[in-house]
Amino acid sequence: MWLAFGQGLAGGAVTLLGGYVGYRLAGRTERDKVKLEALRHVNSRLRDLTQFVQSRAGEEPLTLLPEVINEWFTVLEDDPPPKGTPANIIAVEALVGILEIALEEGRAFVAGEMTGRDPAPAIVSVIRRSRAQCSKWITDGSPSPSKLRARHGVAVERRDVAMAEFQTIVTRPRPVGD
Repeated sequence: MWLAFGQGLAGGAVTLLGGYVGYRLAGRTERDKVKLEALRHVNSRLRDLTQFVQSRAGEEPLTLLPEVINEWFTVLEDDPPPKGTPANIIAVEALVGILEIALEEGRAFVAGEMTGRDPAPAIVSVIRRSRAQCSKWITDGSPSPSKLRARHGVAVERRDVAMAEFQTIVTRPRPVGD
């Protein structure tokens, strides 16, 4: 009798444990699907941004760069990737790369040393690197949550620094003679 009772109790515990594990895996799978879909969506939006930049190749840097930044901001405001997800990190890192190109051109402008280079190839290169990272995470999986948090923190910090410097350049008076 005790043996039958013990077997019944053990069988019930296994059933409960199996149900719990199945529940956790189903939830994780659903979260993974959401993350993958967000990565695919950001990858698609980056592809669209590449086309936007390529269609404006040859424009003056001080015309093209604000257009590209505004276009990416509009994309991120209209349909933002979920915060803290791999897609969000890719989106912020792409923005940082574009801002850094804009800062380089802005610094040259303020110093009166415009390069005259078309920034479109550099912007497309930044976007392609972001798309490659996005594709890698879609196929291979994203890093661990702790690595994602650290990377997100670095990306947000770089974005904030770049935005602050960009604002000081934008509000600085033009060089004499312009």
